[in-house]
Amino acid sequence: MENENKTNLPASKTPVQDEDFVFVQQDKSIHDVKFDTKPTTFFKDALKRFAKNKSSVVAAGILAVIIGMAIIVPLADGNDITNVNVDNTTHFLPPKWFDNAGGFLDGTGKVKDAIIDPNTNLPDEARAMSPSTPDTEQIGHHTADFLVWNMHRGHLWSQKLILQSGVGSGANAVLGALGRCKEVPDFYIYTEVFQEEAMRLLSEGRVVAASTGALTLSPEHLQRLYADINAYRGRLLIRPSEISNCPEIIARLGICSLNTAVEVDIYGHVNSTKVGGTQ
Repeated sequence: MENENKTNLPASKTPVQDEDFVFVQQDKSIHDVKFDTKPTTFFKDALKRFAKNKSSVVAAGILAVIIGMAIIVPLADGNDITNVNVDNTTHFLPPKWFDNAGGFLDGTGKVKDAIIDPNTNLPDEARAMSPSTPDTEQIGHHTADFLVWNMHRGHLWSQKLILQSGVGSGANAVLGALGRCKEVPDFYIYTEVFQEEAMRLLSEGRVVAASTGALTLSPEHLQRLYADINAYRGRLLIRPSEISNCPEIIARLGICSLNTAVEVDIYGHVNSTKVGGTQ
């Protein structure tokens, strides 16, 4: 009865015997399978991928030619790059690959029956400022009174007055009228553009020294500067605009700025660019 009950048990409740388990690899050693292909390195794999990319191969060839020319040409060329050829027959010629290039390979063209003077000295282009008017003279006097009043109250340092002037005929004339006021002491100029009246005041000694980023002078004033340029050594300095307009330097020097304003609000904000501007 007991054996019969065991035989009739459901499959899920049949007792598990040891003979039900068989070792599949009992007599075999387990190890990694060898690759069928040859082993490679990271560099070899990258080089293989690079060789398959045709555009990369062409670019590498061009770079190799450029690097090779940069190394070989200076060694093979007998000319010294530190010596400049000042011969008038070759001094003004454009660079070329060889003597008989024909113009196309040199990027040049041929011109016949043309007279060329290599010693031509063309003057710099410049425009003259408009002369002062009674209005600009009056503005200059008001500005001078304003500066003197602030110096007396201690808002401005009278021992070293540094001014910045705007660009244009009006600002130029106002600065000239300001320089003619005897109550204003000799001053310095730190500005981006240096104009005619500032140059005149510098020549007369009213401007002790000036720093600027550019010169806006008439041809007459330019020729006067060229003729007596040694007199301005150490007194007129031309700087990059990044330095001339640097807010930190302007604040540290305590510059008094004179500019033409389109709009001014009660908080002291000045708009000199656009009518009705917001920024």
